[in-house]
Amino acid sequence: TRSVTFAGTVLPVVVIGIGLVGIYGPIPAPSSLPIPAAVAWVGVMYTVNSLIALVVYRYDKWASKSGIYRVPEKNLHLVELLCGWPGALIAIPVFRHKNRKGAFLMITGLTVLAHVALWIWLSQR
Repeated sequence: TRSVTFAGTVLPVVVIGIGLVGIYGPIPAPSSLPIPAAVAWVGVMYTVNSLIALVVYRYDKWASKSGIYRVPEKNLHLVELLCGWPGALIAIPVFRHKNRKGAFLMITGLTVLAHVALWIWLSQR
């Protein structure tokens, strides 16, 4: 049986959080940026977080085959929610990971819809 450890549950989330702060630094208020800079910043954020999602999904697939402690699904969804959903949508079919779990895919889909709805709403303001 697998044992739940700090390194397997909390540590990945802490590392991702510290990494995001290190990559992005203090997050500026969107209203304080000129439009081209805001668009560029959002593009970088989605790109970097999507790459993080690809790495996390690949690690979880490897962990599942190796029989070691896995990344909890809630952490995979957290990475998706933090603008990593494009990477997750690539990783699921490429790594054939979580592609048969209906509930997981539904939450992933809802995350994508929430992001799209947010951008539609923001574009109409």
